[in-house]
Amino acid sequence: MENRSYTWEDYYTEFRPGKRKKILTSLLEEGNGAEDAPKDTAFAAQLFETRFTKSSSGEYVDRYMAVLMDMMNLGAHPPLFKKAGLKRLREDLDSLGFSGSSAMEESRLSMLCREMENAAGRYLETCMGDSYGKYFGAIRPSDRKRFDRIQGDVRNMTVHISERLPLEQDPELSEDLERFCRTVLRYYRQFSARISEKDPDEDDD
Repeated sequence: MENRSYTWEDYYTEFRPGKRKKILTSLLEEGNGAEDAPKDTAFAAQLFETRFTKSSSGEYVDRYMAVLMDMMNLGAHPPLFKKAGLKRLREDLDSLGFSGSSAMEESRLSMLCREMENAAGRYLETCMGDSYGKYFGAIRPSDRKRFDRIQGDVRNMTVHISERLPLEQDPELSEDLERFCRTVLRYYRQFSARISEKDPDEDDD
């Protein structure tokens, strides 16, 4: 039976919901004893419960993934009526916890951003496929096509939303979106850099 001490870094870099729950439970039992424990550990549990639910089959369902997909579609195909687009964006950011983020306590905002980075990472790594997510090896031509599509997805859920909706009509919403975009793009840059470490035509042995 596995018996080890976890860190909060372990929690935020793990993508599998079941494993994350196990790590979180262990960390909460330890309280603030972990060296890298956040100020408000209970908020981490709250974010987990907000993000994940269980299906009738007992599998974890990641609500954030559905929201990211909606934001991707919103950036790619904004509604004809821009007010409807702003309403939809506001609802998406509220679902992710970013609504009114400017008034959030700094420690909680930091934890929210770490959770969002984890969600962005899970989306990106899943899109590249399990083998890449585990080993981060050289990517094959078919993977290059997937990566090109991922680039488009990220632009749609960040840059294109900013460009295609009249955010000047709602400064607070614009600030919330900016925080969300910074968080997603921070993980995306790390993700992209890992891919660039090897030549895609290099033999992976």
